[in-house]
Amino acid sequence: MAEKIRHISLPERVIPLVMLLSVMLASPKVLSQQNTQFTQYISNELLVNPAYAGAEEALSISLLSKAQWAGVDGAPNTQSLTAHSLIKSNKVGLGFTIVNDKIGIHSRINASSSFAYRLELKQNTFLSFGLLAGISQEKSDFGSLSGQVQNPNDPKLNSTSLSQTNFEVGSGVYLITPRLNMGISMPNMLYKNEPSDSISSSLLNNNIFFIFRYSIPITNNFVLKPGLLMRYTNGLPLYMDINIATVVNNVLLVGISYRYKESINPIIQAKITPQFKIGYAFDYPIANESSFGSNSHEFMVSYLFSFSKHKVAE
Repeated sequence: MAEKIRHISLPERVIPLVMLLSVMLASPKVLSQQNTQFTQYISNELLVNPAYAGAEEALSISLLSKAQWAGVDGAPNTQSLTAHSLIKSNKVGLGFTIVNDKIGIHSRINASSSFAYRLELKQNTFLSFGLLAGISQEKSDFGSLSGQVQNPNDPKLNSTSLSQTNFEVGSGVYLITPRLNMGISMPNMLYKNEPSDSISSSLLNNNIFFIFRYSIPITNNFVLKPGLLMRYTNGLPLYMDINIATVVNNVLLVGISYRYKESINPIIQAKITPQFKIGYAFDYPIANESSFGSNSHEFMVSYLFSFSKHKVAE
């Protein structure tokens, strides 16, 4: 008699993996890390989730540059370069990210690589699991303070500059459907016990991200795209970015986002060619953030090198 073979359904294969990653992301020993805050993350979610690698099913390269609080001396200034693509029979995605940050006398450069493996749940519906490994170097130029220190008895102030190197390991899960995109991630899961003195505090704190996007076709040439980004950081209020965008003829995107108690941010993006896209975002501070009296400007350039037969994500 032929042996009866039990077929394992997709949910049975997926649920244990989701539970494992959920336990890893919820571990109380993992503190949150503050990642770079871009307004146009809606067009490049690799910045917050390694499982997004390969979601555009072709080699995609994006450059973002953001100048916060324009005109304020020492204000945050950030640039990022990302590249990712799908390989290996459309099941494996690889990505690479470089982020350069400067805030006052502090600077940080981060380089990381992402690996994503995706399961096809049904036609044009994928669940992707991602891992990230990276390294960052932080520097503080205390010599530029010219005697304006708050704690002159701190022996570390005898050094003109300080630097430290940190390793990063992260993970994420990302769901792609024809209309819904949703993911949860922690870009850095390593626990780092920082000294409590005024100098050694890191520029970063670990974060857990949740991202959600949905496409609502109004007509053949007009699509409405609401979205949400939430970030949980241990000991800090919940960060929330609510956004909505309209896409006309798959060429022009006009949107606006509300960063809870921080800013209102108009966004505009345009495809110069089917593969070349540019974008601009303007952050208008509100409430306590408006005390800085300055706005922020963000520019984006991206290029998709080729199109796949079945495009999954825009």
